[in-house]
Amino acid sequence: MTRYLTDPSNTGLAYSIQSPKNQLRLWGDYRFSDAGPLAGFGAGLGVFAQSPAQSTRGWRDEVVNSGYSVWNGRISYEVNKTYSLALAINNITDRKYYASVGTPNTYNFYGDPRNYMLTLKASY
Repeated sequence: MTRYLTDPSNTGLAYSIQSPKNQLRLWGDYRFSDAGPLAGFGAGLGVFAQSPAQSTRGWRDEVVNSGYSVWNGRISYEVNKTYSLALAINNITDRKYYASVGTPNTYNFYGDPRNYMLTLKASY
């Protein structure tokens, strides 16, 4: 946690208000048993969450990024020992959020909308 220590007008305030105070990244993956009806399948779920941040301190056009969480998921199938398929879904809830907020001289960027990625992996 960064703070101004001796600045007369900002003493005790956070130095970097564009950076969130807290962030959490958590991911879990599960592979189903090779003996059951879901043999070869896998599933995963993850979350990225952060606390609020803001673009400027006291400016008229300040942007406040409220805390948010983005959920991602993945399903996979191992076709055989060589090939596997996976479908990743990012931002499952299609949440609209600022991935970063800037100062009056920089820009605010929205996070990615819901998107999908299909992957074919070959291992030799």
